[in-house]
Amino acid sequence: MKRMFVFFWFSVSLAAAAHAADSERPNYGRISEKVFPETRDWRAIDSLPSPDMDSMLRDRELLRSIYLETEQRILMERPECSFITRALYEHFDLKRFRVADLDGDGFVDIVYSGDGECMEGYATVVWFGAESGLAARPVGIIPSLLLKVEMEGLRRISCVIIGCCADVIDEYSIGDIGNPGRYAQVRVHSAALAAECATNEALALQVREAEKAFAQTMAARAHLAFESYVADEAVFFGQQRVLRGRAAVAAGWKPFFEGAEAPFSWEPERVEVLDSGTLAFSSGPVRDPEGRQIGTFNSVWRREADGRWKIVFDKGCPPCDCPPKP
Repeated sequence: MKRMFVFFWFSVSLAAAAHAADSERPNYGRISEKVFPETRDWRAIDSLPSPDMDSMLRDRELLRSIYLETEQRILMERPECSFITRALYEHFDLKRFRVADLDGDGFVDIVYSGDGECMEGYATVVWFGAESGLAARPVGIIPSLLLKVEMEGLRRISCVIIGCCADVIDEYSIGDIGNPGRYAQVRVHSAALAAECATNEALALQVREAEKAFAQTMAARAHLAFESYVADEAVFFGQQRVLRGRAAVAAGWKPFFEGAEAPFSWEPERVEVLDSGTLAFSSGPVRDPEGRQIGTFNSVWRREADGRWKIVFDKGCPPCDCPPKP
């Protein structure tokens, strides 16, 4: 039985960690705006349109041949792995390609920005447009992720080189296609700025996923995992008394984890986060094992110094028959 308990706790904790990793990935575009405020009005690469699928399928052999004529391709190609073959054929994804006039010559360029495929990190490749369609000139190759584009004036771009392996520092830059670091280069610990630069929607998603993982600890009968979501100074309001501190909450809730079947379940229905990104409110139905709603939970979550969300207040109430609010 003890082995089964440890397995449940490990499984729930692993799932929660996976959710956290996905939802807390740094928003490189917003971090770039904070590092370089002048880029706030520039166009995000993800907002640019993708090329037409038919034209991409028709022209990709031409794209490949122009790329192979470019000396810089040695940055991307390996004897055992061809970046261009993967990007255009084996791992082709239209969403990685965008169209825009990056050099201001009046012709539409084709941009790939995404996985480096055969190299660590990300890569950007630009095929320049011409009156006849695609120019025969060498493509622009940047060993970094293109973030934003200045659509007027100097046609500057902002990029980031993601730190590899043990290097937690990323390099943000402003430049142009020929020299992406021409105007400015700054090394930044992106994870340290992630919370400050995350959107309210992204933070709300983090809290919603944390609440779901928290609820899963009850379903999995994983008391130790349950305790890991409770802040040291948490206050839980019970029917008979108020539980103050994580140890008291863990002890007070331990009876709910006895037995093979969970006595109740819950799920987040509404989540709101302060604009400061420090506190969040979550609320939703509490149900008995048959699925009938027996109450409503209300929880306040706090973002800790390590970026994790933990509960600081929790209070349930009877189910409400009131009409839903707008």
